[in-house]
Amino acid sequence: YLFSLSGLYLSVFLSALKKFLSVFLNDKIAEFTSIFLFVPLSIFLFPKFSIIRILCLKTLKAINYHVLKKKFSNLEIISFLAILFLLIDFNLAYQEGYYVGFSLSILFVFIAPLITKVKGFKKAILFPFIVYIFMLPLSSFQNGYIELLSFIFQILLLPINEIYLAFAIVGFYLNIPFNNLMSFLTNIINNIYYGLSFISIKINISYLSIYFAPLYYFLLIAIFYLLESKRINHLKIIASSLIFMLVLFCVPITSLYKDAIYFINVGQGDSILFQNKN
Repeated sequence: YLFSLSGLYLSVFLSALKKFLSVFLNDKIAEFTSIFLFVPLSIFLFPKFSIIRILCLKTLKAINYHVLKKKFSNLEIISFLAILFLLIDFNLAYQEGYYVGFSLSILFVFIAPLITKVKGFKKAILFPFIVYIFMLPLSSFQNGYIELLSFIFQILLLPINEIYLAFAIVGFYLNIPFNNLMSFLTNIINNIYYGLSFISIKINISYLSIYFAPLYYFLLIAIFYLLESKRINHLKIIASSLIFMLVLFCVPITSLYKDAIYFINVGQGDSILFQNKN
């Protein structure tokens, strides 16, 4: 859900489309053509914010690279677009599609020097792992648990999801439903998800404090900085602090100090539990 919300699948698809077109066209024409081909789909799916964000971001980056000759950095472009959207509608700040999408875009800018140092298979593993730990507070808050193998699942599912997305987009443009093929791919995806559910490793989390996310991201950014600057001794201390904090929130100790009200679904009736400390 979060991957779809962030627009990562569409971003990967556009990058792949650009590389494919680059075989027949020069880079400039290939990039603008891939964006132009994406416009009708974005109009059709206009209410979905991640679609509009990706289209605008790809367009601004292409203009900056090919027309303005890299006058602005990627961080400046992302920040400009984020502020522009807020000026148009400040309520976007409360939407997951806004803060997940833009925070990931900014994350990619900061981890780019780290990612470029890694090659081959390690790079294929490192990238989804970084995305996984970055989204951990969001996914944990939504699910009520931490899925330890989530980033491995994303590696397995990304190719099949991209194939599914490609056929869906081609079918949209050519008005070909691909009924049998899409049903076949849907069954494959459902079976993969069903199979993965048996090997998942879930850790239930305790109540997340309002201070958890800011502290988590502060420590995470510090880890990225220390990794890049190769300050290993400081890195061990910060990384240990982050792991300790995660372990602490996985231990069910909040009942000792938390007041809460639970509305429990019991079917044909009402059930309300008032909890005062323990």
